[in-house]
Amino acid sequence: MTDYAAFMKMFNSFFETATMVGTYKAVFLKSLADIGDYGKKDLVGNEWICPQDGKIHLDLNFIAARFAKYYWDMEIAFGMRHIPMGMASRTSPKDDVAMIKLVREEAAEISRAKIIKTIEAMGHDTLNEPDSVRLRIQEQIATQKPPTLPQLASSDMREFRENVIKKGIKPEVLKNLLKNMPDLYERVRGKNYIKLDRRIIEFMEMSSPAIKKALNYMLAEHLEKNNPDARYIAIKINSEKEFDGRQETVKDLQRRRRTSE
Repeated sequence: MTDYAAFMKMFNSFFETATMVGTYKAVFLKSLADIGDYGKKDLVGNEWICPQDGKIHLDLNFIAARFAKYYWDMEIAFGMRHIPMGMASRTSPKDDVAMIKLVREEAAEISRAKIIKTIEAMGHDTLNEPDSVRLRIQEQIATQKPPTLPQLASSDMREFRENVIKKGIKPEVLKNLLKNMPDLYERVRGKNYIKLDRRIIEFMEMSSPAIKKALNYMLAEHLEKNNPDARYIAIKINSEKEFDGRQETVKDLQRRRRTSE
């Protein structure tokens, strides 16, 4: 049975030795860290954490909703690059590439649906609307907030989460993360859940704030290499704070910077 010290040793080893080729390992671990809030009424996805036979059966929907949220914020809301410019697709982390594609497609679909709904509500013909009007509406919708975690965990997003699990989590992260942390969980082939030692809940309850800060540092360090012109990355990825607050903080820092130049 894995104990607290063993979990701490496992995470310390990851922080010291893991190579950040892509962002998917760190994002997966950030998503997993929320398991420490199991039992709290406001935890999104409580129903996906199932104690059984002395283990925790964790439905991958719990990870997928958070996985998608982190990528959506980074890719769509703040436009950060996850892999180096010009990096050949055959050498790119499959999970990063898949998630970027999935969130772009889903964001575009949501935008298209809102454009059509907005135009139709105005009493206009969607197909025959002048390009200038369509463009103006599209630009307005492009500034929409990213979906919230409860929205991504809702039944409306079930198909999207299934694609996140199938194309964004299973191809690499489940097997590759075990190379760094072989005792973290047990894969169950053919199933959409993993098995974890039951003590991970208590460990994460005590340690998740520190673990998330360390993971945020790793992500920021990696993203800064691939986004040399980007600023305030640490603030943008600090998803423990509400999106609106992060966005306003970045805008305020940008205003101050322009004023000081």
